[in-house]
Amino acid sequence: MGIIVLGSINVDLQATLPRFAASGETLIAHTLAISGGGKGANQALAARRMGAPVRLIGRIGNDSFGKKALSKIQKAGVNLEGVQTMDEMSTGLAWIEIDAKGHNRITVAPGANQYVGDEELTRLSNTIRSEDQLLLQLEVPLWVVGEAIRIGKERGARVYLDPAPIPSEWLDSFWKADVILPNQHEASALVKKTIATLEDACEGARFIRQHIDGVVVLKLGEQGLVCATPQSIYTIPPFLVDTVDDTGAGDVLVGALAAFVDEGRSFEHALRYAAQAAALATTRKGTQEAIPFREEIEVANSTL
Repeated sequence: MGIIVLGSINVDLQATLPRFAASGETLIAHTLAISGGGKGANQALAARRMGAPVRLIGRIGNDSFGKKALSKIQKAGVNLEGVQTMDEMSTGLAWIEIDAKGHNRITVAPGANQYVGDEELTRLSNTIRSEDQLLLQLEVPLWVVGEAIRIGKERGARVYLDPAPIPSEWLDSFWKADVILPNQHEASALVKKTIATLEDACEGARFIRQHIDGVVVLKLGEQGLVCATPQSIYTIPPFLVDTVDDTGAGDVLVGALAAFVDEGRSFEHALRYAAQAAALATTRKGTQEAIPFREEIEVANSTL
């Protein structure tokens, strides 16, 4: 058993601001932090910190940012044999703005991530097993994600898709994932209707569930989670925390969920503790710096 993450590896440039700037306006940031990021790398680190064996497949540039991007996940013990370094391409960069309420706006320059392709798919095909959990996102070429879903399903692995950033063109192959985990914005795009309330989210989850054989998890931030399975639909209330920075909380949820499922827990049980891990991450500044360790979840809930 184990987790394979095929996805983006970035460096995050994160600025904290009193508020988001209006068009044409210049604001002075309170702070600037530089750290590892990318949805693939974040999910890999979250799963590893929950105790799962993790392999990461992706690309970085041969630049100073590349070492920064891998520093924390390498220290955590993530297997990086599947990470390729490109000599003539920059490492992916994300510019992240955080307002006083802890909400974020993100702009990504993909760099080496946009060249993930056949070599990564070959590596995935040669290493994935039926007992593995495969984690995918949409910060690498969409056709690669579609092929990775096909490979994962053919091998009998459980495939998770975090549909972020939501694409203008949704591939039919994406519906074949076993678990799809959109946030409020992404779910609104999928159902072509604004999801604002918990009732909207339940309706949206049912709609998306009609397109797949597996499970839909809607990430609603301060409103918690909605999960639609083939048998039922249920909600998980939010954990009450003082949010400082919600950047990467969705990545923590996905990585932690896969880790708990990988160790044999039921999906609902795993999802509840993954939600707790994601909530804890929002109480700290940064992205990978904020990802909690397994021991912290155990302290927070002695029944884990």
